[in-house]
Amino acid sequence: MPPTFTTVAMVRRRPSAWARRAAADCPAATTGGVCARAWAAKPRPRPAMRAGSWRRGIMRSVPSWRRHYCGIIKLLNPSRKTAPHGMSRGQAGVLIMAKTLSAARLNNYLACAHHAALWFDGVEAPEEDNASLELVRAKGFAHEAAVLAALETVHGPAVAISDKAPLDARLAATAEAINAGAPLIYQAALANQRWIGFPDFLVRVGEGKGKAIYEPEDAKLARKAKAEHVLQLGIYATLLDEAGGGPIAGGVIHVGGGAPEHFNLKQTRFITRRLMGKFEAFADREVRHTRPIRSAACDQCPFQPRCQAEWRAADSL
Repeated sequence: MPPTFTTVAMVRRRPSAWARRAAADCPAATTGGVCARAWAAKPRPRPAMRAGSWRRGIMRSVPSWRRHYCGIIKLLNPSRKTAPHGMSRGQAGVLIMAKTLSAARLNNYLACAHHAALWFDGVEAPEEDNASLELVRAKGFAHEAAVLAALETVHGPAVAISDKAPLDARLAATAEAINAGAPLIYQAALANQRWIGFPDFLVRVGEGKGKAIYEPEDAKLARKAKAEHVLQLGIYATLLDEAGGGPIAGGVIHVGGGAPEHFNLKQTRFITRRLMGKFEAFADREVRHTRPIRSAACDQCPFQPRCQAEWRAADSL
């Protein structure tokens, strides 16, 4: 008589109802064989995220025609190795954050971990006059003003949050505007215990459960929206959801080269939260062993002179 055993017990410790029914209906379960359907329910380890794969994941979460229109950003150099060491979040227990995390800092970390490590260590970037960067900033402010004027023609005068006020005052003014149901909020401030965000615009798009629902919108000079922009909107939407501004829904990027681009942030919320958690873990480390590696972000990095000096010292230019 062939040996008998429970196939589901071999497959997973806590089988789901579907797996139990599949094993019960499969003849192999009564003859000592292994049920293929039950075996398919076996959980498998989640593959590790490779360098640069977050960009591909963000854009894959958007419909195919949108990916074609926006373009997929080139992946970062997969050979980059930072080899950080230090305590994990679980070992550390309750941690005290010395620096507040933001979407811009997360994008810097994803582009260059060495940049983020220098910032966490309190290293100040060398002061350098960059006329081209100042010109880009001036054009960005002008584009933002044009977008604000266009939105005010549709939604009426915006509730402007002063960017010169203290952070607590900005957060309180934003919460007050959201609770009042303002149609348009300009330069809002959103924050939780670890993250902070300053969306250019919060636009009221509806009402649910007696509260106004808002979507974050940002003005960008780029001709097409990039993965970094969608990730930034996702962080704003996460903070907005926690602040009571409605569930994560959509977001808009007002590009400089055409019509505004709309994104469904529900499709990217999981990878957004995963990247936020990855950055939090990096921030929690006591020691961050990184080194300067050339990347596309070097041209606009304030630490470029410092890294160039290290390359010269190592004779690696």
